[in-house]
Amino acid sequence: MRKENYLLPINLYRLIPGGIIMQLRDKVYDKVSKMSTSELSLVYEQIELMEKIKKASRGKKGCKYSIEEVLEMTKSSKNSWADEVEALREERM
Repeated sequence: MRKENYLLPINLYRLIPGGIIMQLRDKVYDKVSKMSTSELSLVYEQIELMEKIKKASRGKKGCKYSIEEVLEMTKSSKNSWADEVEALREERM
């Protein structure tokens, strides 16, 4: 019985000799080929959702401010941000 390591990031699998990505593709193809039409429809919807998420995340340019800039801007604040977050959470409940 082969023990697989699911903790490696997908990019590292591409570096491992033996084609783990191809093995994964083969497993997915095998499962998909055995699905009913309704199951295939659900899988297709999931793929479409993943593509939308990927497209939306491409448009983001990253953070507007660095952590250092945020700390500099907020260091003079006399309020406790933790207390403020806690109060907002209590209001929602």
